[in-house]
Amino acid sequence: MGGIFLSYRRDDNRHAAGRLYDCLQQRFSSEQIFFDVDAIEPGLSFMHVIEERIRASDAIIVVIGLNWLDARDGEGHRRLDDPEDFVRVEIAAGLQQGIRVIPVLIDGAAIPREADLPTPLKALASKNAVTLSHSSFQRDAEHLNIALSRVVESKKAPSNAWKAEFSRRTWSYFLIRFWRLEEYHLLEFRCSKWRLVDKVALDGRVVYGAMSVGLGRKALDFQVGSHANRFQLKFHATWFFRLKTIQLRVDDRIILSSN
Repeated sequence: MGGIFLSYRRDDNRHAAGRLYDCLQQRFSSEQIFFDVDAIEPGLSFMHVIEERIRASDAIIVVIGLNWLDARDGEGHRRLDDPEDFVRVEIAAGLQQGIRVIPVLIDGAAIPREADLPTPLKALASKNAVTLSHSSFQRDAEHLNIALSRVVESKKAPSNAWKAEFSRRTWSYFLIRFWRLEEYHLLEFRCSKWRLVDKVALDGRVVYGAMSVGLGRKALDFQVGSHANRFQLKFHATWFFRLKTIQLRVDDRIILSSN
């Protein structure tokens, strides 16, 4: 089974790597993604398992944060200069075997210069990188997913059902992420105090401008591009515009609801 090897340094950007792993699972099965050495069974050799998984991979993602290049061990030596450093071993094996190696730059990190890398990793400097920023992480990760799908055949069972979740929610603002297969969208709802909707935006494009909603329930219908499904955003407001109930439907099915 072709797969994806996720290489990262724990003390550099572990949380971003975990978030990226979650995004990869939207398109690929968990069995196709090697994420953490914690998954190695007791008694097995770390180096042997890593090399075995890399040989079975079609792509290696190298997560590079601001401290990736200059990470140090307890004695102050740069980790990348250690021939037995796991991250160095992972990348060097991938480059040597001709596997697709994709640097992923996190929150402003830059691709390392060839002169700053040990000899087995110098080819990494010439690889085209993908940038993931905090403000557009989900969208950037989806672009990476699409690129990976050209290299790695997904073994994940397809699903045509729409799914949705709150990315952020306050008393006057919420951001909904909803997706299906390769489609991914963001719905933003923002309001002010006196029962006024400032805007409703879909993927950054305003679909409803300012309006008064009064009390009780209000529903807004919208479509995603030319897709046949019609979505309905329904919400219940109280005095001083406190959002009490939020609901997102597609056709006749509720895909997100919160009280």
